[in-house]
Amino acid sequence: MSTITCSTSSNLKADSKYIADASGAKAAALRGNIGCIDMDVLKNRPTADPGSQDANNVYGAMEAGFTKDQPPMMSCLGSNTVPGGIDTGVAELMVAKYCNKNPEDSDFRAWASKVGGLDACGGHAKPYHYHQPFMGTDPSKCKTYSNTASGHSTRIATAGDGNGIYGPNIDGGCEPIDLDVCGGRTGVTPDSDGKKVYYYVAQRFAPFTVGCFGPPKAKDIDGQLAECRKLYSSKCSATATDVTTAFGTGQYILDCPCFHPTTHANVKQTKTGQFTYPAFLDPKYDPTKDKNLCKKTGTVTTTKDDTVTTTKEADTTKEADTTKPAGTTKPAGTGAAGGGDSVTKTSDTDAEKDDTAATKKADAGPTLAPPAASDGADSILPSLVLASSAMYFF
Repeated sequence: MSTITCSTSSNLKADSKYIADASGAKAAALRGNIGCIDMDVLKNRPTADPGSQDANNVYGAMEAGFTKDQPPMMSCLGSNTVPGGIDTGVAELMVAKYCNKNPEDSDFRAWASKVGGLDACGGHAKPYHYHQPFMGTDPSKCKTYSNTASGHSTRIATAGDGNGIYGPNIDGGCEPIDLDVCGGRTGVTPDSDGKKVYYYVAQRFAPFTVGCFGPPKAKDIDGQLAECRKLYSSKCSATATDVTTAFGTGQYILDCPCFHPTTHANVKQTKTGQFTYPAFLDPKYDPTKDKNLCKKTGTVTTTKDDTVTTTKEADTTKEADTTKPAGTTKPAGTGAAGGGDSVTKTSDTDAEKDDTAATKKADAGPTLAPPAASDGADSILPSLVLASSAMYFF
């Protein structure tokens, strides 16, 4: 259960039980706060509807579940239900399928918000909380982050371990490809005085901000997945559930926030026997045409469904980053924009445990290059988001 309480007058302070140590990463809440909006950001958007609530809570990825009565606006679900423990992006895609709403419609975000999903800033419900950071074309829309001269996004929030949660871009104005399973990396931020620090980057894929409090002890992705899953062992060891959206059917473990950072699966997919891109996510996504991702020089292997292709990339590099993934699998997927929790607050269910002090820094990793300027049409953003133009980081 989360013990994080957000203030409207001061930034969140680190809690020792959330600080990674020699034993590795620590568990984050599956329901409730994983962090809080910083005061300089809160003043730009102090309240949100419904009811002009304080807009200072940052929740984890998972939803509490939906029925036709909960929230009341989701009567379109009929006899269908969305189980608790599915991340907001996938949960909202499931709602769209059951309610016969095309996620590629231009009014999808407005529709989703009306039925209990996320608003255009990535939050909803009572108490109001941000869930799914999702990149839009204009970061000024929700006034929660901006991009500095170096291209690096500014800080949005503080996680329970005291580390910052920043907007989507690192130096070079591109999205990092070196995030660990917890959702973090080590590098220089706009407010770190030139020093490398461990921090989280708001991303378009689950866990969206914090899947666990890192950095993990393991340096390779397989090891990090195992380390993360151990933190939530009672959840992540459960039998996978088949999840179906308008895009297709794939496997998902409920309430397991340990997602492969490049394929975005939290369990091996039946079709491939590997952590490949789930079929319930948008199949139009093509990482090789992703102009928002930082590019790494060298050979890149892209795994999607049961096809593996190897290509050469020749981009030069700029930003030094960390926690280099073990494999060479490049991102291959994304889902719909945000989902919605129950409008009533539910109790947290997580496996938070352990104490101790110092945050361990990750090893230096690949050098990255800024992507070519995007014209929008070839953006990594899935077609449904480009159509709605309505999702923004927090």
